[in-house]
Amino acid sequence: MKKSKIIAAQILLLILGISTLADVPRLINFQGMLKNGAGNPVANGSYSVTFRIYDSPAGGNVLWTETQSVTTTSGLFATILGSIIPVPDSAFNDTARYLSIAVSLDPELSPRQRLVSVGYSYRVGTVDGASGGTITSRVSIGPGHTNTGVNAFVAGENSTASGDNSTIGGGDQNTASDACAAVGGGGQNTASNYYATVGGGYLNTAGGAIAAVGGGSNNTASGYTATVGGGLLNTTSGYSAVVGGGSNNTASGIYATVPGGDENTAAGNNSFAAGYRAKALHDGTFVWSEGTAFSSTGVNQFLISAPGGVGIGTNSPAERLDVQGGAIRVGDLGSNLTLKTTANGGVIIPSPGSSGTSLFLSSEAGGRIEFDINNIEKMRVDNLGNVGIGTSSPAYKLEVSGPMMMGDVSAPSASAGHSGVYSSGGELFAMDAAGNSTQLSPHDTATGEWIFYSKNTKTGRIVRVDMERLVRKIEELTGEQFLMESWEKEK
Repeated sequence: MKKSKIIAAQILLLILGISTLADVPRLINFQGMLKNGAGNPVANGSYSVTFRIYDSPAGGNVLWTETQSVTTTSGLFATILGSIIPVPDSAFNDTARYLSIAVSLDPELSPRQRLVSVGYSYRVGTVDGASGGTITSRVSIGPGHTNTGVNAFVAGENSTASGDNSTIGGGDQNTASDACAAVGGGGQNTASNYYATVGGGYLNTAGGAIAAVGGGSNNTASGYTATVGGGLLNTTSGYSAVVGGGSNNTASGIYATVPGGDENTAAGNNSFAAGYRAKALHDGTFVWSEGTAFSSTGVNQFLISAPGGVGIGTNSPAERLDVQGGAIRVGDLGSNLTLKTTANGGVIIPSPGSSGTSLFLSSEAGGRIEFDINNIEKMRVDNLGNVGIGTSSPAYKLEVSGPMMMGDVSAPSASAGHSGVYSSGGELFAMDAAGNSTQLSPHDTATGEWIFYSKNTKTGRIVRVDMERLVRKIEELTGEQFLMESWEKEK
């Protein structure tokens, strides 16, 4: 069709806000009249029309195009642009846009028509300083707000965003009163210091700089970078102190931590309190309580109140401390003591290093206490109470296999029902229950004489006999020989 033209075209823009409202149709309502070169309406029928959107009144870039078949009645037609190829958001990211029209094989009609807004779309394009899809000033959504902060945002109702760049995401009667403070939602929450945050909940306060309360109710984070995760009536006032949750917990020390529970207090710096009514009152302390009021008494303590027992390697401790699956090692200044269990229920206490020295305690039937050196038994106490030294089967209360030496002591006092031996002056003596002592070693260490010595404590008399002279006198009287000097020398 030659020299065709479209006049009285009306374009209704319905795409404002497409970039933020996904349910707005990306369509433009278009109406026009198609005339021939003589200026008369074309015959009724269908005509191919190509529509294009440009970024310039002449030349420029094509931002969108589609070809439709329109039907005319007395030259009039109506169509919806974008019904074949949706109009993209990018076609309207600037204010200067132009529509071109070409009928059938004819060139584009000139001039291009500038696309302009319909009346009330101005409000959408200029809400409180919005420009080109970017909001450059404060925004309030909902009733009853006070929004005085620079670039502040408030939603919900009856809330106050007075800090610059502060945010209230929703809820009721929330307050963000310092720079970059934020309240996510909930009710009557307050973020009153810079970069302070309350995620939600009710009556929570983040009063410390960069402090945070995640939620819950009546929680307060007043320390610098302090945190309350949630719960009820929890308080963090220490620098970087943390309460994870629970109720009535307090972390007031620097880097103090209460993970949860109830009525716990971490007041010392770098302290930790958990459970119920645990009080870590000193620096570096760890306190766990099951409910008994349990407090630290000094720095760097690790305290546990657990009447049910502490289990290591077991979840059913039979004693206050129950260790399963490994040894217990106690060390101090480079010296270590290790306790190990055996398959038969015994306990071994090995020496440090690899010498093999150990103490073995057996709880089996016929149990014993055994002392080993280099993995060789040296002494034991058996289940009957017999002590064996150098023997593993003592038959008496004390049985020694091998030589035994005794050191000098003062003469012991008598003891009713007891007798014994002792060494004094290098000699061996026997003492009875009355305190009477008799020398058992037959030689005088000072003179070398062969003697017999005995002291009677009751009479106070001492008997000392030169045994060699006595035997010789007996030989003289009997004519028999008792001394075997030559035989002894030969031996």
